[in-house]
Amino acid sequence: MRILLKVAVVAAAAGMVAACGAPSAPPSSTSQASASASAHPGTTSGPTWNPADWDTSKVCGTKRIKIGVEDGLNNTWRKTALEVLRVQIAKCPNIDPHIEYASANGNPQQVSTDINSMVSKGVNLLIVLPDFGDSELPALRAATKAGVTVVPYYGSIGGKAGTDYTLSVHLDTYGIGQRIASWFGKNVPSGNVAVIGDVATSTSAKDLYDGVKAGLAAYPSLKLVGDSFLVGNYDPQTIQKVTTGAIQKYGNITAIATAGCGSMYVAPFTAAGVRPPAVGCSAGANITYCDYSKLSGTAKYPFATWESTTQVIAAALRHGLASYNSIAWDEPTAIVPQQAVDTAGGKAALTCDPGLPADADLTSGLTASQLTAALK
Repeated sequence: MRILLKVAVVAAAAGMVAACGAPSAPPSSTSQASASASAHPGTTSGPTWNPADWDTSKVCGTKRIKIGVEDGLNNTWRKTALEVLRVQIAKCPNIDPHIEYASANGNPQQVSTDINSMVSKGVNLLIVLPDFGDSELPALRAATKAGVTVVPYYGSIGGKAGTDYTLSVHLDTYGIGQRIASWFGKNVPSGNVAVIGDVATSTSAKDLYDGVKAGLAAYPSLKLVGDSFLVGNYDPQTIQKVTTGAIQKYGNITAIATAGCGSMYVAPFTAAGVRPPAVGCSAGANITYCDYSKLSGTAKYPFATWESTTQVIAAALRHGLASYNSIAWDEPTAIVPQQAVDTAGGKAALTCDPGLPADADLTSGLTASQLTAALK
């Protein structure tokens, strides 16, 4: 994930963005019927989620448990989340340390096959990242009916808890959007605000846009541009194109909220000779901070992030274990992570680690050695 006014500088911007590189994108929900899961529970005054506050060992139970994980894709973010899960599982001696894992590798039809296979292998708890949205509901429903505790996580999904799955745990991008808007209001005096999302069908990007819109209502000097988010596809060339168009159309874009964090969202402004905007985002990566550390003077734009996204799988595990073991558990299911960076408010950008891959998550809670082992 990462970030023209004059047509003459488009080629220069393309070169700059290409040089930045683009790490693995975090997941996004593309469900088209996810009203039940994305009911906008986040509020700027509500609590944020700190993974350190929740102890997995308290919901282990005593029964032997076998865990399965289904991913729609396979990339660095998923590998990191899987290692986070392994670390948490190790806290429970009654859980089989071998995770039944499968990735559909971008094939929606493979999801059902994978899930059916896991059910036949006797998994008790199934954690699923629903990359393909509501098309996965029939397989989730069948697994639930077979007695498996099923927990879709990170992306929002439709369906009904208790019927189509046990419960869902998702990143509350609406709540994150509200917090980003509040941060803009405190640190950006005036101007236009743009939201740069991922794919056109992403409900998480729509929720981010809606959350920013709701939050900006308290700051009339800041104007949200467009009727929806700019479709960036996590692709440097696409982001360059849509950002260039927005600068040409609206001008004076002083703040952007983005689906990911990184220099590819800012590069078009720099190449156009336009002052970089303030940036609010979630899911930063190592290269986000490596690139930021190289900036100096006015090039060092105000920057805020809400992180720990690869640890959402740990919340899904805890909720799944609590349900399976009939243990009361009040950890949030709509996750708004704590703010990790606020360069305008004294929380410095995280420290680049040149020994880790560009797309490593520095807020995964894993040690450098654990991250290195997971990503090799």
